[in-house]
Amino acid sequence: MQPLLLLGGLAILSVGTLGVNYLLVDTRQDLQDSRIALPAINSTHSLVGWAASMRFDEEGSWLPLQQLTDWDALGPDSGEGEDEFDDVDDLHGLTRAFVTEGVTVTANCSVEYVEEGALTLPVQTRTHHKLLTVTVTGEFLPDPVIYQSVFSSGT
Repeated sequence: MQPLLLLGGLAILSVGTLGVNYLLVDTRQDLQDSRIALPAINSTHSLVGWAASMRFDEEGSWLPLQQLTDWDALGPDSGEGEDEFDDVDDLHGLTRAFVTEGVTVTANCSVEYVEEGALTLPVQTRTHHKLLTVTVTGEFLPDPVIYQSVFSSGT
């Protein structure tokens, strides 16, 4: 009888130990994901902050629609480098890598015009609102980090 009790006790202990190990490994994975996701989020904030310091459009703000950059010409001007970006839509097509704690994440930016009534739905016409979408991906990110911000011309 005692050997059966001993075997039963060992079986229960083994199952319990496996369960605890699984929880510890799962918690470590969550912590690792967080250690990578936080720098990814910081990189998106830095790009959005940079965009917020720029003009709405190449020609300025408070302009009639016909004077704004055409919807299919969003992006940096010809020959314009990152250090010369001066308006929000210059970030369209920008890809930037960030390295934190030896882990590289890549931020991809897109800028599109959106309507006031649907600020996440891109339109193929000029409006007084531009949607900046920053998508951050990385080898150790289980899902991309996506951050969106709308910039308006002020009219």
